[in-house]
Amino acid sequence: MHLHQMGPVQPRGIQFPPTAFGKKNLKFQPAWYNRYAWLEYSETLDAMFCFYCRLYGSQGGSVKQEFTETGCCNWKNALGEIGKLANHNICKYKIYS
Repeated sequence: MHLHQMGPVQPRGIQFPPTAFGKKNLKFQPAWYNRYAWLEYSETLDAMFCFYCRLYGSQGGSVKQEFTETGCCNWKNALGEIGKLANHNICKYKIYS
């Protein structure tokens, strides 16, 4: 089986660790998988990634490292019209996959 057939790593039923943002403790929300099918989560890094950009990102184009190499853990700015997930959702690797 090829990696693209396996799909993104989307653990469920685990305890996602909270991160302090000012006075709030925020954490990854598995419900985001329903809205962003390309989204994957690393338990080791406590960070989210883009499955398609990690898989095909080296084939050209401009891909942000936070969704391919370092991981994005900015839970405070993950959602909304200008949030990390909405902005990344337009990635061409997802459109053409």
